[in-house]
Amino acid sequence: MSYGARKKCLGILSSAIASRLFLEHYRYMVKLYESHDRMFVESLKAALTGEGIQHIVKDESSSSLGEVPPIVTCQRVWILQDSELERAQSLVRQLESQVALTTQQSWTCPDCNESLEAQFTACWNCGYEREA
Repeated sequence: MSYGARKKCLGILSSAIASRLFLEHYRYMVKLYESHDRMFVESLKAALTGEGIQHIVKDESSSSLGEVPPIVTCQRVWILQDSELERAQSLVRQLESQVALTTQQSWTCPDCNESLEAQFTACWNCGYEREA
């Protein structure tokens, strides 16, 4: 067997071993979230990293290769250990509620009549806290 053929066989073998090790190590992996909204997925990735929750994002770069437009590509966020799922789901709910707040209309403080933008949950003038 030539050197090139041996090198190719070793490459295939090492790739198969690496895949097997990856699957064995992450057999408790569970899908947390999927979305076409790349900005939300990026925010979720940052939140998960900040909390020390190991994760991977699948289909993250397929649209950057020019094969599929980004609007069509759905990204999937996977948690590598199922024991972290509850904490990760809590982060998703927090982020979704923040997104919901920013899409609301501005509001007027009932105590001092100050006009406030939607992302503010408390009045800067008197400290009144808006209900969620």
